[in-house]
Amino acid sequence: MKKKVLGIGEIVLDKVHKISTFPREGEKVCAQEVEMTLGGPVPAGLIMLARLGVECALTASVADDEAGLIVRNILVKEGVHLLAQPTKQTPVHTVLVNSQTGSRTIIKDRKASGSVKSVSQELLQSADGILCDRHEPKAILNAIEMKRLSTSVILDPSVDCSAQTLQLLKKVTLPIVPIETIQLLFPKETIEMGAKKLSLLLNNSVVITLGKYGSAVCENNRFTIHQSPSVKVVDTLGAGDIFRGAFLFGVINQWDLHRSAQFANVAAALQCTKLGNSTAIPTKSEIISFQKSLVSLTHLQSIL
Repeated sequence: MKKKVLGIGEIVLDKVHKISTFPREGEKVCAQEVEMTLGGPVPAGLIMLARLGVECALTASVADDEAGLIVRNILVKEGVHLLAQPTKQTPVHTVLVNSQTGSRTIIKDRKASGSVKSVSQELLQSADGILCDRHEPKAILNAIEMKRLSTSVILDPSVDCSAQTLQLLKKVTLPIVPIETIQLLFPKETIEMGAKKLSLLLNNSVVITLGKYGSAVCENNRFTIHQSPSVKVVDTLGAGDIFRGAFLFGVINQWDLHRSAQFANVAAALQCTKLGNSTAIPTKSEIISFQKSLVSLTHLQSIL
């Protein structure tokens, strides 16, 4: 029987412009490529899970506007069931991707006024996992209260370190935070010591995403780094979102934290080899093929 994951979070539409160099103030530049892609950490993570064979549903605010129609069509194509709640406007973000480095600069739309008012109790009770972001705290707390005890919850806090977000992180199954969170909370500590302090604060194991360096797992006061595979970076947009989706795949299949982190590293690295967010998400066959090539390379290096 298929695993099921419910998502609760913000939806945006990203208009991605690939440019050769970042423009100076007042300068006009031509984009090498332009693409409309689905944004938001939860939708991207769910598409990753759907491509891995998981049955996915998403509760989010979406307007009946042009951007909302594009969003709905993308989710239908990807096999993610949308439980849309009305809002005035679907946010559209402008994303500038530097083709030389793969880095991105995001100009955010004004936040839509809508928010998730309720979550399907039927889906909550049937879900093996819940993927959420920090934008819907009331809905998330309700979901945590109403879910089955065995249902795993993963939250994407972005780089927010507010008291509200920290309280949410205390309630989820596994906190996964970016390296910037450790640096903001514990600026005088090494990443390892900061991770251990955060683990103590949250009374839980902690996973830290380290960008191009991969990820780290802090479990039982032991800090372990899992390096990311080397790839040619085209666009880093959405890599953290894909990491969390792939990591949750491991969690709902009862993998340990280290195996889940290694698998998520591969998925996130492959995401960076293409332009866009949802359009760049790797398939299950791509991940498996790439993992096999890594194993073969490691074996070759060991006998040379």
